[in-house]
Amino acid sequence: SKSFMLDNMAAKVDMVILGCWWMTRGIELGVAKQIHLWAEIPQKTAFWTLPVDKTHATGACVTRPHKCCCSSRIDPICPFHAACRHISRLQQAFPMTDMDKKTFEQFPLFPHPEGRHLTKHEVTCIIREVIKLTGTTMQRPGPLGEARDRFGEHVMRVSGAQLMARANIELYI
Repeated sequence: SKSFMLDNMAAKVDMVILGCWWMTRGIELGVAKQIHLWAEIPQKTAFWTLPVDKTHATGACVTRPHKCCCSSRIDPICPFHAACRHISRLQQAFPMTDMDKKTFEQFPLFPHPEGRHLTKHEVTCIIREVIKLTGTTMQRPGPLGEARDRFGEHVMRVSGAQLMARANIELYI
Protein backbone atom coordinates (compact mmCIF):
# COMPACT_ATOMS: atom_id res chain seq x y z
CA SER A 1 0.00 0.00 0.00
CA LYS A 2 1.30 3.42 -0.93
CA SER A 3 0.01 4.86 2.35
CA PHE A 4 2.67 3.13 4.41
CA MET A 5 4.05 6.27 6.08
CA LEU A 6 0.75 7.52 7.47
CA ASP A 7 -1.00 4.20 8.09
CA ASN A 8 1.87 1.86 8.97
CA MET A 9 3.19 2.14 12.51
CA ALA A 10 6.25 0.01 11.69
CA ALA A 11 7.27 2.57 9.04
CA LYS A 12 6.79 5.41 11.53
CA VAL A 13 8.87 3.65 14.17
CA ASP A 14 11.68 2.97 11.69
CA MET A 15 11.60 6.63 10.60
CA VAL A 16 12.14 7.74 14.20
CA ILE A 17 14.83 5.08 14.79
CA LEU A 18 16.69 6.32 11.71
CA GLY A 19 16.19 9.93 12.76
CA CYS A 20 17.66 9.21 16.19
CA TRP A 21 20.70 7.30 14.91
CA TRP A 22 21.52 10.00 12.36
CA MET A 23 20.43 12.73 14.80
CA THR A 24 18.28 14.48 12.24
CA ARG A 25 15.92 17.37 12.63
CA GLY A 26 12.33 16.81 11.59
CA ILE A 27 12.82 18.97 8.53
CA GLU A 28 15.69 16.73 7.39
CA LEU A 29 13.36 13.73 7.54
CA GLY A 30 10.72 15.63 5.63
CA VAL A 31 13.03 16.58 2.75
CA ALA A 32 15.20 13.44 2.67
CA LYS A 33 15.28 11.58 -0.64
CA GLN A 34 15.15 7.84 -1.22
CA ILE A 35 18.46 7.88 -3.05
CA HIS A 36 20.29 9.21 0.03
CA LEU A 37 19.80 6.12 2.25
CA TRP A 38 21.31 2.77 1.36
CA ALA A 39 22.63 -0.36 3.01
CA GLU A 40 25.61 -2.52 2.20
CA ILE A 41 24.46 -5.96 3.26
CA PRO A 42 27.83 -7.82 3.48
CA GLN A 43 29.29 -5.10 5.73
CA LYS A 44 26.01 -4.75 7.67
CA THR A 45 26.30 -0.98 7.35
CA ALA A 46 23.70 1.63 6.48
CA PHE A 47 24.66 4.99 4.95
CA TRP A 48 22.70 8.23 4.83
CA THR A 49 23.82 11.31 2.92
CA LEU A 50 22.59 14.34 4.83
CA PRO A 51 22.73 18.08 4.30
CA VAL A 52 25.53 19.88 6.10
CA ASP A 53 22.98 22.01 7.95
CA LYS A 54 19.26 22.66 8.00
CA THR A 55 19.45 25.32 5.29
CA HIS A 56 20.87 22.85 2.74
CA ALA A 57 18.09 20.37 1.97
CA THR A 58 19.78 18.68 -1.01
CA GLY A 59 21.36 15.90 1.04
CA ALA A 60 24.64 15.93 -0.83
CA CYS A 61 27.02 17.17 1.81
CA VAL A 62 27.99 14.47 4.30
CA THR A 63 27.51 10.70 4.32
CA ARG A 64 27.45 9.02 7.71
CA PRO A 65 27.51 5.25 8.23
CA HIS A 66 26.12 3.16 11.07
CA LYS A 67 26.85 -0.53 11.49
CA CYS A 68 24.58 -3.28 12.76
CA CYS A 69 24.49 -3.27 16.54
CA CYS A 70 22.37 -6.38 17.07
CA SER A 71 25.00 -8.02 19.27
CA SER A 72 24.82 -5.13 21.71
CA ARG A 73 22.25 -4.18 24.31
CA ILE A 74 20.58 -1.77 21.88
CA ASP A 75 19.65 -4.35 19.23
CA PRO A 76 15.88 -3.60 19.08
CA ILE A 77 16.75 -0.30 17.44
CA CYS A 78 19.61 -1.35 15.19
CA PRO A 79 20.22 1.39 12.56
CA PHE A 80 21.27 -1.09 9.88
CA HIS A 81 18.18 -3.26 10.24
CA ALA A 82 15.85 -0.24 10.52
CA ALA A 83 17.34 1.07 7.25
CA CYS A 84 16.97 -2.33 5.54
CA ARG A 85 13.34 -2.64 6.66
CA HIS A 86 12.56 0.88 5.52
CA ILE A 87 14.25 0.52 2.12
CA SER A 88 12.45 -2.78 1.51
CA ARG A 89 9.10 -1.33 2.55
CA LEU A 90 9.66 1.72 0.35
CA GLN A 91 10.61 -0.36 -2.70
CA GLN A 92 7.52 -2.54 -2.28
CA ALA A 93 5.18 0.44 -2.00
CA PHE A 94 6.85 2.54 -4.69
CA PRO A 95 8.72 0.24 -7.12
CA MET A 96 11.43 1.93 -9.16
CA THR A 97 10.01 0.17 -12.21
CA ASP A 98 7.03 2.53 -11.88
CA MET A 99 9.20 5.67 -12.16
CA ASP A 100 11.90 7.13 -14.33
CA LYS A 101 15.43 7.84 -13.05
CA LYS A 102 14.79 11.54 -12.39
CA THR A 103 11.64 10.77 -10.40
CA PHE A 104 13.51 8.10 -8.41
CA GLU A 105 16.36 10.50 -7.57
CA GLN A 106 13.89 13.09 -6.26
CA PHE A 107 11.53 10.64 -4.55
CA PRO A 108 11.06 11.18 -0.80
CA LEU A 109 12.68 8.80 1.64
CA PHE A 110 9.62 9.14 3.86
CA PRO A 111 6.83 9.81 1.36
CA HIS A 112 3.30 10.95 1.92
CA PRO A 113 0.80 8.49 0.34
CA GLU A 114 0.61 10.87 -2.65
CA GLY A 115 4.36 10.46 -3.20
CA ARG A 116 5.25 13.97 -2.02
CA HIS A 117 7.56 14.93 0.84
CA LEU A 118 6.05 15.06 4.32
CA THR A 119 5.47 18.50 5.81
CA LYS A 120 7.16 19.60 9.04
CA HIS A 121 3.80 19.25 10.80
CA GLU A 122 3.28 15.70 9.47
CA VAL A 123 6.78 14.67 10.58
CA THR A 124 6.26 16.15 14.06
CA CYS A 125 2.93 14.32 14.40
CA ILE A 126 4.58 11.01 13.43
CA ILE A 127 7.41 11.56 15.93
CA ARG A 128 4.90 12.25 18.71
CA GLU A 129 2.80 9.24 17.73
CA VAL A 130 5.86 6.96 18.02
CA ILE A 131 6.93 8.44 21.36
CA LYS A 132 3.39 7.99 22.67
CA LEU A 133 3.74 4.21 22.07
CA THR A 134 6.34 4.14 24.86
CA GLY A 135 3.85 5.42 27.45
CA THR A 136 5.82 8.65 27.85
CA THR A 137 3.91 11.68 29.12
CA MET A 138 3.40 13.85 26.06
CA GLN A 139 2.75 17.20 27.72
CA ARG A 140 4.28 19.32 30.45
CA PRO A 141 3.16 22.50 32.20
CA GLY A 142 4.15 25.73 30.48
CA PRO A 143 5.30 28.93 32.24
CA LEU A 144 1.71 29.84 33.11
CA GLY A 145 0.68 26.28 33.98
CA GLU A 146 -0.88 25.61 30.57
CA ALA A 147 -0.34 22.23 28.89
CA ARG A 148 2.53 22.25 26.40
CA ASP A 149 3.76 19.55 24.05
CA ARG A 150 7.00 18.02 25.34
CA PHE A 151 8.39 16.89 22.01
CA GLY A 152 9.03 18.70 18.76
CA GLU A 153 10.95 18.02 15.59
CA HIS A 154 14.37 18.24 17.30
CA VAL A 155 13.76 15.40 19.79
CA MET A 156 15.64 12.89 17.60
CA ARG A 157 18.85 14.92 17.79
CA VAL A 158 18.72 14.91 21.59
CA SER A 159 17.53 11.31 21.86
CA GLY A 160 20.15 10.09 19.40
CA ALA A 161 22.96 11.77 21.31
CA GLN A 162 21.69 10.34 24.61
CA LEU A 163 21.34 6.84 23.10
CA MET A 164 24.90 6.88 21.82
CA ALA A 165 26.29 8.25 25.08
CA ARG A 166 24.51 5.54 27.09
CA ALA A 167 25.83 2.88 24.70
CA ASN A 168 29.39 4.20 25.26
CA ILE A 169 29.81 5.02 21.60
CA GLU A 170 32.88 7.17 21.02
CA LEU A 171 32.11 10.90 20.96
CA TYR A 172 33.77 11.46 17.56
CA ILE A 173 31.26 9.05 15.98
